[in-house]
Amino acid sequence: MKLIKWISESVEREPWLAGTDFSLADISATAYMVRLEMLKLARMWDHKPGAAQWWERVKSRPSYKTVTTDRLRAEDLARNEKMADPWADVSPQLDQP
Repeated sequence: MKLIKWISESVEREPWLAGTDFSLADISATAYMVRLEMLKLARMWDHKPGAAQWWERVKSRPSYKTVTTDRLRAEDLARNEKMADPWADVSPQLDQP
């Protein structure tokens, strides 16, 4: 994925996507990463340590919990827990150009 590659490359230079401070760039990418994680696709950044470390920094921010996990309804969480793991179907498509 282009976004995950871009995140990995960006955080090689600075801790956050647009420099030394958390910014709108990080907020924008966070929404995408939350959705990938909810769809059980977090393995997409298993081999992108920069993206994985950035994602852990994002999730460790107090605001992350306030604006994401605290706002999810119990039924949303339950639906995601029941969802089948899509990795076997998705991963072969990621290897294509």
